[in-house]
Amino acid sequence: MNPFKKQLGFALPLVILIVVVLIIAGGVGYYFYLSRDGVLQDKTSKAAKTQADCEKIIDSVEKDNCYYNFALETQDSSLCEEITNKDWCYDGVARETKDISLCEKIIDDFTKDWCYFDIAAETKDASLCEKTIDKDGCYAYVAKETKDANLCERITDIVDKNVCYMAIASETKDTSLCEKSPKKDLCYYNLALETKDSSLCEKITESAIKYSCYSAISK
Repeated sequence: MNPFKKQLGFALPLVILIVVVLIIAGGVGYYFYLSRDGVLQDKTSKAAKTQADCEKIIDSVEKDNCYYNFALETQDSSLCEEITNKDWCYDGVARETKDISLCEKIIDDFTKDWCYFDIAAETKDASLCEKTIDKDGCYAYVAKETKDANLCERITDIVDKNVCYMAIASETKDTSLCEKSPKKDLCYYNLALETKDSSLCEKITESAIKYSCYSAISK
């Protein structure tokens, strides 16, 4: 047996595992990003009826939460000026109102990007990705949220483009998308395992990945 292929056979499952872990880690990170609003809102049991109600609160954290919730309820971004973390507030109101001008007021680049990401996905306007620093990440996110595989083609990074096609193929179970992926074998491998369809393993050209595909499904 070719020693290189033998080593690749052992290494491949580990590589795939690492890729899966990274994808999961990114998903977990994004979950916490989205859930931050829920955490803030839970800390204030009753929503303020007026701005004066927030002003009466002594604790600075609770006061910020009060203003934040009130800003979201009234969709009044001017209240964000009363909050220590203005970025989160502008981001929250921007996503509620779909007002991209509020994204521009955000200082932190990561938060600003996600502001555009969310509005681009909600409005299905991928052109907003051009305003972001991480354009590839934006196109990938909007593509996945809207299930528009055509947006994957706008991604310049090969790894991100592959993940984009894989993600949509996984959700739609559209095997034809794997043909557009720059890493077809991994796309077919992933889809074969998800659907437990061994016929997809046959579409894999690399013998080591094909063997791993059949082996994984049989187990």
